[in-house]
Amino acid sequence: MSLSEIQARIKTLQGSLSKVGYQLSDADDHLVYLRTEIAQHYTALRTANARKGQIQQSLSARAAQLYVLGGQGTPASLASDGLANYVQRMTYLEQIGYTQQSLLEELKALQADAKVESATLASEEKDAQKTVNLYAKQRAVLNSQLAELTKLNAFLMSVLPRPAL
Repeated sequence: MSLSEIQARIKTLQGSLSKVGYQLSDADDHLVYLRTEIAQHYTALRTANARKGQIQQSLSARAAQLYVLGGQGTPASLASDGLANYVQRMTYLEQIGYTQQSLLEELKALQADAKVESATLASEEKDAQKTVNLYAKQRAVLNSQLAELTKLNAFLMSVLPRPAL
């Protein structure tokens, strides 16, 4: 390999190293973005868990209301309270049941969405980390090759005669 070939190869390696450096920087930026998304997701999960606690408390309160009010709607109390009160109480209990069902469905949807998003983000983070590792390895290989050629270039420059000016 001649001196000019070595110098040309050094320039090529420097260009490749620069390109890999940009790719690594982009991959690092993407990984940082994903980790920010993951942090926001876990914040949303904590919020969802708090909402879950509220829903569970609400369901418990509604179940207690149903238990207490359900026992008061007997035919014996129908005679003393009147039909209008009985119908009103039963309508209220029915509304409680619908609300309870809606809250349960909301809770199930929140849990399903959280599982899907957690899995997606974990997979994306893993892929991004693999990309970062790949570019880091490529950069290390190019740096190694560049170091060898730079040493060879320095050696050849020291032993070859310099042209007269």
